[in-house]
Amino acid sequence: SNRRTILRCLSGCVVPGRGANIGRDDAVVFKDFLTEGEGSVLAEYADRKLLRRRRYDKGAHWDKVIENYREAELRYPATDDGPESIIGVIVRRARGAISDHVGAPPGGWLPPHVIDLHGSGSLGAHVDSTKFSGGIVAGVSLLSHVVMRLRPSRDGDAGAAPADPDDTDYVDMYLPPLSLYILSGAARYRYSHEILPDGYTFIQEGKESDVNERKTIRVARDRRISIIFRDAIDGAP
Repeated sequence: SNRRTILRCLSGCVVPGRGANIGRDDAVVFKDFLTEGEGSVLAEYADRKLLRRRRYDKGAHWDKVIENYREAELRYPATDDGPESIIGVIVRRARGAISDHVGAPPGGWLPPHVIDLHGSGSLGAHVDSTKFSGGIVAGVSLLSHVVMRLRPSRDGDAGAAPADPDDTDYVDMYLPPLSLYILSGAARYRYSHEILPDGYTFIQEGKESDVNERKTIRVARDRRISIIFRDAIDGAP
């Protein structure tokens, strides 16, 4: 059964738990990164051109953290003409925003991927393998509001198993549709990340001392499409 929890948003969409030790710029969310029109075109393109012939994989992924999902590389037209040219524009803008925040990746970019997580799907706690990508994990969220939770990795190692689920040294990130999140630094290497199930409520506030600025957000999770951006390992062939 889902556990209903009150979460307090102390800075935008990033929600620290008790004892969380993470840099302010290591886990960030930019709301309304896309317009509604851009989000609709991107979601429709992913559905029609990339995911239509794929079935939801109800078994576990090779690293056993994601279930009931579809995934594809985001291939898009190289031309600047036509209605689908906006896909390339979005990719370039996202990479530009990520580079502005953490610096341009010295190894360049890996191809972006589309992940379609079914409403009943799950993404468990994991740290992306450093064998396949560099120091950036970022994503554009479409269709559904979700909560991403970061937990300290056991032994602080990038390849280590996630910490005990009962730990409170977590950081929660509220990811509304059309937003861009960026994980780098400690959030990339020393914290696992996962998508929480439906049933969480946020208290989002501007000034912590001003109760009038608080906003309650009930997160109803459904099917979610995300466009994932990772950088290549510097020096990789």
